[in-house]
Amino acid sequence: MSAHPLVNTFASFDDLAGDRRLRKEMSGLYRAIFNARGSGEWGLRHTAEQAERHLFEDRKPYRCRVRFAISRSGRRAAGFATAVRLQPDAFPATELPQGFRDWISLEFVRIDLAKAFGSEAQLAYVAEFGVLKRFRKGASLGLLRDLLTGPGMRGVTHVCGWTRGDPGMRALPRFLSIGARELFSMNDSHMVFVGMELKNAVANIATALAAPAR
Repeated sequence: MSAHPLVNTFASFDDLAGDRRLRKEMSGLYRAIFNARGSGEWGLRHTAEQAERHLFEDRKPYRCRVRFAISRSGRRAAGFATAVRLQPDAFPATELPQGFRDWISLEFVRIDLAKAFGSEAQLAYVAEFGVLKRFRKGASLGLLRDLLTGPGMRGVTHVCGWTRGDPGMRALPRFLSIGARELFSMNDSHMVFVGMELKNAVANIATALAAPAR
């Protein structure tokens, strides 16, 4: 663990996409977090080009709705979370899990989001949420809290996102522990969509952060 306290900062899509150094830093951080292997890790295999395309190129059409929160230890990026603000009928195909980016799956997700939250709901879709392993203890929930209460989140009513429900993954239990509920899953995969009211998420995260460390 670094001696530097973790500090969370915020960035718009253009803040990061327009700076070559920051694009490279975010691509490297994405791969370090989500390509990591071992129990409870995502174990993806994204190249630098794939990570950069996913973070930036795919999101250009809705760039004004994308916000990042970045956790730093000193000058080093230790984790990040991404939120896309949208309504159920505007959920983009590029945010569907790999292998399910077809029209039928997209309509399924949009309809189920409207059923769960209402067609006029203002959603903060958490597209990425991860911290390097050595910084995770006590840092992950603080990063999520700051993302959901940071710039661009005024008027948001609900928070939601994909996670994995297969055995050993910590992400789903972490979301469920703050009151999120499972809304639906993709056929023949471990991908689960979870969500809850934003005000309840923020309150429950505050309670969790205030609890004595175990």
